[in-house]
Amino acid sequence: MEPGYIILFILMIAALVFDLYSHREEKEITLRNAIGWSLFYLFIGVGFSGYVAYAYSTEWAQLYLTGYALEKVLAVDNLFAFMIIFSYFGIAPKYQHRILYWGILGAIVFRGIFVFLGTSFTAAFGPWALLIFAIIIGWTAWQMLTSDDNETSEVDYKNAWYIRGLRKVIPVTDQTNGSRFFVKVPNAKGKLVWAATPFFLCLVAIEISDIVFAFDSVPAIIAVTQEPYLVYAAMMFAILGLRSLYFVLEALRRVLSRLETMVIVILIFIAGKLGVAAVTELGIEWNLLDLEEPLHMHPGISLAIIMSLLAIGVLWSLFEGKRDTSAMSET
Repeated sequence: MEPGYIILFILMIAALVFDLYSHREEKEITLRNAIGWSLFYLFIGVGFSGYVAYAYSTEWAQLYLTGYALEKVLAVDNLFAFMIIFSYFGIAPKYQHRILYWGILGAIVFRGIFVFLGTSFTAAFGPWALLIFAIIIGWTAWQMLTSDDNETSEVDYKNAWYIRGLRKVIPVTDQTNGSRFFVKVPNAKGKLVWAATPFFLCLVAIEISDIVFAFDSVPAIIAVTQEPYLVYAAMMFAILGLRSLYFVLEALRRVLSRLETMVIVILIFIAGKLGVAAVTELGIEWNLLDLEEPLHMHPGISLAIIMSLLAIGVLWSLFEGKRDTSAMSET
């Protein structure tokens, strides 16, 4: 195994163990705690770019940072879906971090599989794969743009196909014992059997939701770079900080009302960038500016655009929130 992967896995495992030990008690995560841990993971994620620059190149470090920032931004919509799922299953705030922790472990495994499949698909089909990814990302942006705000909240998670399938395989109970995923309950014959609790059903719903979102985020990062190591490292370090980022977004949900709008704009930007790259590699005459060479966007420019759009989303949200507060005070 390459030294880069060894260092990556060591940092990931160390951060997970430290996080699990620090949050071993079941209590509600405060905003201050969540911000602190978000900064901790941000320090690790951004700091890893220094190693990438030292071990590989500055351009690789820029590509990694762009992919890392992109995954963080795209996670916003995913985390909002998690809030709805927790509310649907009635999971108390003090138990949510435990479910998120196991959800992140599952996301690390599934995202690793998606990265392998995505990069292999790109290597096998080249620009045609990039064109397909561009269509997928563009379609996702269109779905988000035209979807009803109440559509997600109306999802009946308890009767979702994966929950119905789970009920056919193992017993399910409404009983809970702390935050246990399984408890013993008497069956029809009075014999004690293990049954899944609402906590486990919630975990399954979150894992499935994350897999669905992976169909968008993996192609989006592959739009930045097709190097498996950079794609995997960017996704893993972004995922590690999702648990703490969730509690920050939950507290600031009403304040950051326009952040999801910027996520849509970023997806459109990535889809366009990926589409142009695919068309260029296919050799199709698209260059209307009559340039001597095909247009190529520097990784640093991509990173600057994504971060600028994110900043616009935050400032827009704050401005709109301040305006609404002023309007309410006048009335």
